[in-house]
Amino acid sequence: MSAPSSHAVHLFVGEDTGRRDGELKAMRDKVVSPAMEALCYKRLISPTLAEVTEAVEQVSMALGNVQWIEIDGFAPFANAIKDDDAPDLESLKASLENVDATQKRVVFISDKFDRKLKLPKWLASQSFVTVHEFKALAFFQTKEAEVALITAAKAEGITVTPPAAHALVEAYGVLLQPLLNEARKLAVYTNGQPITPQAVAALCTHTDNLFEMLNDWFHQRSGGNGLAILHEALQRKAPQLVWALLANQVEYAFMLRYLQRHRYHETQLAERLGKKPGKISIDLRQLEGVSYERLKHLRLQVTTLEQAFKTGQLSPDLALDTLLCQ
Repeated sequence: MSAPSSHAVHLFVGEDTGRRDGELKAMRDKVVSPAMEALCYKRLISPTLAEVTEAVEQVSMALGNVQWIEIDGFAPFANAIKDDDAPDLESLKASLENVDATQKRVVFISDKFDRKLKLPKWLASQSFVTVHEFKALAFFQTKEAEVALITAAKAEGITVTPPAAHALVEAYGVLLQPLLNEARKLAVYTNGQPITPQAVAALCTHTDNLFEMLNDWFHQRSGGNGLAILHEALQRKAPQLVWALLANQVEYAFMLRYLQRHRYHETQLAERLGKKPGKISIDLRQLEGVSYERLKHLRLQVTTLEQAFKTGQLSPDLALDTLLCQ
């Protein structure tokens, strides 16, 4: 549901990050054009109360060009505010009340939102605040998940038929983000045609979790000698194994750069991608010379070529050779 345009402050709270991020982006795009994002958009990750107070004061007093400010992982949404921070809290409240709703937006994003705490309780009671809640579905709420998938995919121009939505939910569970990711891949596989259960059965990798299995196999057996393992896979003439490894790494590199462009801190990247912060830091340094557009192109090539060899248009060997040429 779209929030009233007259509201200056919005709370996007809940564990279903797929639905939450989708609605947040749709609302942001209506206020901040992509061309002006660098100038008009600001994102704070796990900031202190003083940092949030200062940023909101600048917005409310029109001291800069920022039209949209996002505050992700704000501790007072889940923890009590210390007595020493009470003055900053009162300043923050005053600044939020003065944000010009015709031009500005302040958005708080949080997995947790304890209405018994001082700040959440106050925010939820204000007339200028809209609360958007995205609670995770229970495992048995498959019908609700299917409807959410069909709706979210439609917003991106992807048609998922109800039987296909059912097949995807049966395979991947009720969380929207992995469901939508699979629908995006299938849209490329099917060349924009409506996604059917037959396409899900033929083209999805959920039956053997190939990417995960091969990635685990690679790291467990390599012992720091990954090139030798790749050479072994090539010698065994197993292009599907090499393909899965390369595709997995391209997807990982793309997601690193994609989330980095959206101002995610290394700690948040580690949480989202299931890696240690030190590993994230090393990988980001290694990717410094590779542009986001380049990774986006490679990701598209992986998806397109995977569709080609899974549907018999190319042999796995030729698809792998074509990808390596990219």
